[in-house]
Amino acid sequence: MLDRDWLDEELKSLGLDSNRKVKTLERLFELRKDEAKREIAQKLLDRYTDRGTEFDFQQGRGRIYFTDIGGYKLKVVPEGYLAAK
Repeated sequence: MLDRDWLDEELKSLGLDSNRKVKTLERLFELRKDEAKREIAQKLLDRYTDRGTEFDFQQGRGRIYFTDIGGYKLKVVPEGYLAAK
């Protein structure tokens, strides 16, 4: 049975409460600027995104989504993808 109260202890250590929220992703990018938290923030970004993800939140925050297919990941819908459908 799935424990719905489970949360990654490393996320908790940074004061984050979810691996499924856009604000978590934004905060992890911010925390990479903090030398003391850079390593763990990058580790979590690697865990919850496709490695190497960089994103301009001002331009496309609404295109970010969470999926559990292929791992628990925050992904970005490519710009223009939905308009083309």
